[in-house]
Amino acid sequence: MDNKTKLKLCLLANASDESNLKWANSFARRGHEVHIFSYDQIKDGIELAKGIKFHHLVFPVKYPFTYLTFFQAQISLMLLKPDIIHAINMSDYGILAGLVCRIGRFKSHNPDSRRE
Repeated sequence: MDNKTKLKLCLLANASDESNLKWANSFARRGHEVHIFSYDQIKDGIELAKGIKFHHLVFPVKYPFTYLTFFQAQISLMLLKPDIIHAINMSDYGILAGLVCRIGRFKSHNPDSRRE
C-alpha cells in the first residue's frame, strides 16, 4: 500500500478516552475516512479532526447487552464496508469486533496474498 491510498477505518473504542481519539485524529489527518463506534460519548472540549464520523452505540458493549450492540454495529458496518475494523480494549470492544467479523463474514486481509 502506498502513502496515497486512502482507507475507510472503523474503530470500535471508548470515545471518552482521549488516547483512543488521538489514534482516530491521527488517521483522519492523514486523509483516511474514520468511523468511531462507541457507547461512550466524546468528552466536551475534545476536538475531532475532519473526516471522523461518530456512531453512538445505544447499548453498552458489556454482557448481557453485547448481542444487542452487535446487531446495531453490524448493520452500520455492513453498509460502510470498511477496509479495516480495529477494536481498542479487548474485553469490551474486542469481543464486539470478533462477533462482527465472524458472523458478518468480514474477511481478513493479508497483503502477501496478492503476490503472484
